Amino acid sequence: MTTTRIPSVILAVDDQRESRDRLQAELMGRYGRDYRVVIESSPAAALATLRGMQDCNEPVAVVMASLWMAEMTGLHMLSAVKDIHPRTKRALVIPFGGWGHKDTADAIRRGIASGCIDYYLLQPWRTPDEVFHRTLAEFLYEWARSHEGTPKEVVLLAPRESPRGHELRDLLTRNGLPHVYIPSDSAEGESRLVALGLAARPRPTWRSSAPGPPAWRRQCMAPRRVSTPS
Repeated sequence: MTTTRIPSVILAVDDQRESRDRLQAELMGRYGRDYRVVIESSPAAALATLRGMQDCNEPVAVVMASLWMAEMTGLHMLSAVKDIHPRTKRALVIPFGGWGHKDTADAIRRGIASGCIDYYLLQPWRTPDEVFHRTLAEFLYEWARSHEGTPKEVVLLAPRESPRGHELRDLLTRNGLPHVYIPSDSAEGESRLVALGLAARPRPTWRSSAPGPPAWRRQCMAPRRVSTPS
């Protein structure tokens, strides 16, 4: 029996017609065959669409939002996206040269520091715009590595603001170990901890599914110290 693959979503929101049309052209032209591309004209409409996708368990790979919109800023919108789809890659879209404006640069720094966004994308200004696609391809690669339906060796559960959790994520990434991070203070994280009998545990928790004896596959509290291979 053949299983129908549900395409992952790339969603973009921009309240300006011209730049929105350029986004749509670039996204549909490059990714329309393998992803479901959704374009919205307002943050409220985009959030409603994303909540519907959450209800349908539809995978969302990337959400990008123009930074300066009339209804709400892209940073504010992507902060809400983080709660709806915590594993989705999130990016602010800024015009070329936007880093030269203090308000724009400050918003990007705040977004990255708070975990609301992963990075930013420069608005496409020509077709094809390979600068735009280079950064977006990195987002899609990270999404595929962590979230495609293949078993991963490690699942890490940690509070969003946990320094220990960030240390472990950095360790796993630097050593090239495929893993999935789930905020332990999210609905999904809490349900996993309850199912494993580890509710109300403040320390980061990891689970290995690598081949080996049962001790390697059990759910464990993260060790207090981290050492890297020499």
